[in-house]
Amino acid sequence: RLLPLAAQIDFVCANVLDLVDKEDGTCRLTSEIVVTNPPFGTRAKGIDMDFLSVASSIATDAIYSLHKTSTRAHVQKHAEKTLGLASARVVAELRYDLPKTYKFHKKQCLDIAVDFWRFEVAK
Repeated sequence: RLLPLAAQIDFVCANVLDLVDKEDGTCRLTSEIVVTNPPFGTRAKGIDMDFLSVASSIATDAIYSLHKTSTRAHVQKHAEKTLGLASARVVAELRYDLPKTYKFHKKQCLDIAVDFWRFEVAK
């Protein structure tokens, strides 16, 4: 589906975990579509699923998100069973060259297989 020329796009730079009220789980933002590139969850276990959870609180139509291919079955199950998203499908399989950018990175560059997902929000 093509966006109309007058489509409004808002970029939000925030700690995603602060966007959802910890008391009642409500979110301060809503958007038809959310695009996210979460950390892969290898250093902070589960952070990628936290991003997806917050995105599911914001999105009213769809979420697009990158996740390591090796976690495909887990992402699918978490999206549909835990978060109750209407559907979860991989729309592209990609390769990502991750350069050494943090002290904890051990290799100069790491080639990672990545899935680009589309999640549909249950109406």
